[in-house]
Amino acid sequence: MKRALTTLLAALGLAACAHSSSGPAEGSRFDLSSNGGSVSAVCNGASCSGPQMSVNTQGNSVRGLYGNRSINLTTSDREVKGSVGSEPVQLQVKPQPDGLSINGTFAGQLGSLQVADQYIQGRVGRCSYDMKADGLNRYRGNRSCGGLPQPTVVTLPSTLAEKPQGQRAALLAVFLAG
Repeated sequence: MKRALTTLLAALGLAACAHSSSGPAEGSRFDLSSNGGSVSAVCNGASCSGPQMSVNTQGNSVRGLYGNRSINLTTSDREVKGSVGSEPVQLQVKPQPDGLSINGTFAGQLGSLQVADQYIQGRVGRCSYDMKADGLNRYRGNRSCGGLPQPTVVTLPSTLAEKPQGQRAALLAVFLAG
């Protein structure tokens, strides 16, 4: 069980991402691509930034901007709380044999999201997911953010295991909430 969780966490990494002068290192990118558009960020140490976001982790906090919404979160191994824009965040985080279970309110929206080595399923923020693994750190399936489900591909950076469980959950929620 512990080995499966360690493998998953290494596969779902967002933190301590390497960066070289020739461009982002393999595994340091978050990418989400669908018919409705795309989002990407390069993770470098404690920060992940791209055209739509700038997020930093330090200690037990996750702060920054996603679009025009400020992110102000405090994390522990069991919960994530704070706000996204003016909306509340109160998430419970539970390790599962093959991943993480994230349940509660994110940006004022009730949801339940499971992120595992073989799938991403559930809802976070205004978006719902039904995706299966399609290679290491890559998921393919459907995403719906208030409309019809759209074919979507999500690629997660590979070094999430270096972050505490609460920060992993917070970063996944921020990136996937839409």
